[in-house]
Amino acid sequence: MTYVYLDYAQMKTVVAELNNYAEAIEQSGAEIRRANENNNGAGDIDGIMSWGELVAELRDTSAEIDNRVETAKSLNENGITPTDGNLISYVVPEKTDDDADVVVRHANGLLDANELTKLAEKNEKPSEETWNELINRLQNNQNDGVYADAVLSYIGPEGMLDLPYRTMDMFGFKPGLATGDFRHRNPQAMHDLNNIFGHMLASASRNWGDEKSSAFANQLADAAQYNSRRMCNLNATLFTTDQKDGEATALDYNDAMLITLARRLEAFEDPEIDTPAHETRDFSTLPPELGYFKDPLPGVVRAMTANPSAALEWLAPSDPSKTPLTATSSSDMISRIEGLVNRCDFRYENWTEDWTSIADRISRGDAGHGPTIVPHSYEDTRNTAAVSGIMNGVGEHLEPWVFKDHLSDKTRSRIGDVLSRYPAGIDKSTEEGNGDGKLLNDLGYSSTQPILTDKALRNLIAGMGEHHGFGNSIQNHHDREIETALTNYDPDRRHKITVVINDISRTNGFIAGSDAWHNTEIGEAEDAKLQVDKAATSWLASHIPVIGGEAATVTEWVHDFFFKPNNKDESENLSYKLTDIARDSTKSRITLAILDSRSNPLTPEEMRLKEGDIEDLRADAVIRDHLYDENENLDISPEALRAEDAADVRMALDHASKKISIMPGFEEPLESYVVDRFDEGCEIVKKIK
Repeated sequence: MTYVYLDYAQMKTVVAELNNYAEAIEQSGAEIRRANENNNGAGDIDGIMSWGELVAELRDTSAEIDNRVETAKSLNENGITPTDGNLISYVVPEKTDDDADVVVRHANGLLDANELTKLAEKNEKPSEETWNELINRLQNNQNDGVYADAVLSYIGPEGMLDLPYRTMDMFGFKPGLATGDFRHRNPQAMHDLNNIFGHMLASASRNWGDEKSSAFANQLADAAQYNSRRMCNLNATLFTTDQKDGEATALDYNDAMLITLARRLEAFEDPEIDTPAHETRDFSTLPPELGYFKDPLPGVVRAMTANPSAALEWLAPSDPSKTPLTATSSSDMISRIEGLVNRCDFRYENWTEDWTSIADRISRGDAGHGPTIVPHSYEDTRNTAAVSGIMNGVGEHLEPWVFKDHLSDKTRSRIGDVLSRYPAGIDKSTEEGNGDGKLLNDLGYSSTQPILTDKALRNLIAGMGEHHGFGNSIQNHHDREIETALTNYDPDRRHKITVVINDISRTNGFIAGSDAWHNTEIGEAEDAKLQVDKAATSWLASHIPVIGGEAATVTEWVHDFFFKPNNKDESENLSYKLTDIARDSTKSRITLAILDSRSNPLTPEEMRLKEGDIEDLRADAVIRDHLYDENENLDISPEALRAEDAADVRMALDHASKKISIMPGFEEPLESYVVDRFDEGCEIVKKIK
């Protein structure tokens, strides 16, 4: 900042002379106009008609000068700016011109910060009028970067973390009650100031350069490192939200500041966070949504939800070489991210919600690259590595007790949103063990895919609840995969079809097994009937598309369960029935795809009709009557499978699945192959510890 010095008395004289000069001009102009009117307008006085505008400009200039002079006087009287003999000074903020409006806004920030500091130092309860007027001024100007810069520059990082608590002390304790418990106090003053400082830090940092932003972040970290009271206030400040499209969202900060702060806080170990006994206060009684955590990371993680570019740089630091990441080169990065996710207690709903929000924003391209990102490029692999680390970290710890009490609807929805963007990765992740790393950068896929551990994927699927986008994404991916395999069919390389069928069957089995596990686990819960009723219905509707007529059957099963005695056996029984439907639906869709002549070039011989069976599928009356028209063309679509009267179609497809085999080297019917692979997916879930 720059100090501008002036002599108060001399400058007031200048202001007075300017005003006198303006008044003299006005009087002279009036006399000239009267004289000209008395002489019937004989003179040409057009030139003085603009004097009024010039006088107005002169008065405005005089007022601007006087404003700065009075501002300097106020700053000087409050001991905010230095003096030099008879000279007083005002402040011109960094990277701004000596503009009157800027100077006054900055000075007002300094004056209000000075008043706040003095009130805290006095430690006496101010009058309600005094306090409300100050808070209103701070709130009304909290989004003005110039004003905010003045306040934060004056109080400094330590003041930002101390003043909220100290101002609460001013209001004292209720008589006769314990002095260390927030339940016996009114902490609104602290909440108000933390919220104000959150807005100010955001608005000021956006005006700062990266160097100043990083320096302030380092100072904040230094101030909070060994003081849990300050850490609580720092987290609460970063929990500040704003309304955007009717939803509360975190604030937009300078990226360099957030990245620096996150890296510093990440390095803190919890045992370092300690406060002297005489400063200890019971923050634990405050609602967690306010953000008063002693852990170092919740606040900065919350802030990252609105700053995805900063989040990506923190989680996956940019590499100047721009070399695309692989499963091996990304291993340490992903492990570190998982560790960050597991730094805080999953009982805090906002913790899981914030991490899934970051994964959601990065996966949809909000971290600075958007839809222009090149598949398999460095940025694609970097984004996916960050998502993989977050989702593995979250998924590994989503146990049933978390499902029941600590997952918000937003979190469930975002889990489904993220997973639905990576259907190929979901397929690969359902392979048992996943020993080849947690990032799949294979040119055979449309983009880099995250790979999830068996446990993480099971828990994420079970925890997401109803999410039609997930089921549709998986189904559309499977439809494309099998259509491509059949369209590009090569009799000498039939294994490509078997690989696709294997992936589809195993993945659907894994998904069904995950939902069955969830239903069984919560079957012991006190409200299991409601939980399983909701879970089973949402699973049916969204996780694996099933044939429409079976929906009524499942509804009956769920209804029966709802009114039966509550026990785990009933829950398991329902889960088995639901799994059967998923298995049959998977088999029906695969069989239909193979029979569909519009995309399938296979002849009956290539479909390897089993020896001893009928030579042509159409000779089977059930198949002929319900799958083909009079011209012997397939006359059924995937959509028709959802019809309420589709039982005959399902039966016909079941007949067909028993009669065809496209597996190279053996005569196993399609039905057996699909069922075995589906059950393999279910078994993988059962083996998870």
